[in-house]
Formats: sequence, structure tokens, C-alpha cells
Amino acid sequence: MYATITTHLQTIVVERAGPVVYLTLDRPDVRNAMNMRMVEEIRDFFLSLADDRSIRCIILRGAAETFCAGADIKEMRD
Repeated sequence: MYATITTHLQTIVVERAGPVVYLTLDRPDVRNAMNMRMVEEIRDFFLSLADDRSIRCIILRGAAETFCAGADIKEMRD
């Protein structure tokens, strides 16, 4: 059994258990709609793992009931 390491960022949560990484979109109040901050955090997450050969699987999921509503249109208008 692997120890789970959890990192909470502003819009995502990253959990690692050995070779498996869970990336959770964490804006349930807006159905996990992707704003610029989330896009940056996801990009940085994948860049940080680019050379890590020990990772075998990345599971992308959404917090609460919705996976992802798409782009945060409200933020785009502002």
C-alpha cells in the first residue's frame, strides 16, 4: 500500500499514491468551470511531472457532482 500525498492548490487538488496521481478540478460552486487560474495550475501540474518516469497513471476528475462545465464564461466577460 502506498502513502497518499495530497496538495491543495487554489483550483485543483493533487493526490499521489505511488505511481497513480489523481488531479481533481476543485471549483464545485461553479461546476468546476475552468478559469485562467485553473488552466495555469493544470499546466504547471503537467509540466512538473514531465520527467517523472515513476508515474504510470493520471486520473482527472471533478469535485462534487459535475466533472467540468467547460470554460468559466462569467470570468471571460469580466
